[in-house]
Amino acid sequence: MQKKFNLVICIMLMISISFMYSKPVHAEEKVFVAGNEQSFFEILSYQATVHNEKIVINYYGDIEELFDYETDSKKIMDIIIKKIFNTNNPYIINDFDYLYNNYKNCKMSYATNGKSTTFTLQMAYNTTTKQENNIKTQVHAYLKDKKIHKLSDYQKIKATHDFVIKNTSYDQTYSKYTAYNALVQKSAVCQGYTLLMYYMLDELNVPARIITGTANEGAHSWLIVKLNNYWYNVDPTWDDPILSKEDKNYVSYAYFLKTNVEMTSHIRNEEYNTKEFNKSYPMAKTSYKESMDKGYKSADTLLYYKPVTSLTASTNTLNLEKGQSESLGIKRVPSDSTDNRIYYLSSDTSVAVVNNKGVVVGKKSGNTVVYAYTPTGITKAISIKVK
Repeated sequence: MQKKFNLVICIMLMISISFMYSKPVHAEEKVFVAGNEQSFFEILSYQATVHNEKIVINYYGDIEELFDYETDSKKIMDIIIKKIFNTNNPYIINDFDYLYNNYKNCKMSYATNGKSTTFTLQMAYNTTTKQENNIKTQVHAYLKDKKIHKLSDYQKIKATHDFVIKNTSYDQTYSKYTAYNALVQKSAVCQGYTLLMYYMLDELNVPARIITGTANEGAHSWLIVKLNNYWYNVDPTWDDPILSKEDKNYVSYAYFLKTNVEMTSHIRNEEYNTKEFNKSYPMAKTSYKESMDKGYKSADTLLYYKPVTSLTASTNTLNLEKGQSESLGIKRVPSDSTDNRIYYLSSDTSVAVVNNKGVVVGKKSGNTVVYAYTPTGITKAISIKVK
């Protein structure tokens, strides 16, 4: 599906300042903060994961870390989108290829006041939050009930391949292309097949990528999966022939764990056939046979993600003398969250600075705000006054 990239760049000139802050954000809007490129894209990626349709983020880092703002708008949007969907956060389920193949379009605007840059992204998705929650509930229940997570990686791949095929019929109206369509409505085109299988493998910690390209000259998508350090092609759509209802449980393995040589009808798009991509995902030279399964499994538990819901600090305001240092005493809630990373930034480093352990040092008289924040966007603001 062709992506639609639109970019609206809001720029207001002010004498010697390149950009001027535009219309202020509405008081009720959630505004995220980020101080470096990594946390900026982690927050955007997670907010896309939870289907946030409007993402507003104040960026306090160097904008040229993100892109060259003199680049034309189309290229800037391409850079932003690719970085959002290439942020593979191991603590978050169904990011990476799932997100990239499950959004409609994105519009972005940005403006700066000289100290920070405010980015606003308007995201449109192919599924609703309710539908995504439904997918998560049903997939998790099935994997847990059948104890799929206890199997070897080969058996996990086979089980998810078979489940998708038995559960889904090919949509000959060519209008259903999400994992929700495949799982709940039980009908989808190739994109729905691959998204659902990718979703299940992701929760099982089995490495996989979605490949797009053509098959018999028609647009198509399939997967590559990793077994014993090599990658294999899997096409659940082509392994699900259009048969009569009496044969609905029939499963083919003609396109299961095959090499590129064995699938010459499948032609990858250029981005999946570069020297760099092929080096990162070395394809096997021979197809995988069940007899090769030695019981290896990358994990024997389902991937559960328990996010941070809030951050607490020892104080909401902090008074310092110049040169004085003090810890913010930041703690995560809940304390057993699966991702324990916390970032820190000062909105005015000339007044006070903060290190990566949450220790603030006063620099000169004035007021500033120090933020503690997580890769998911949970933020705690502490007012700093330096005498």
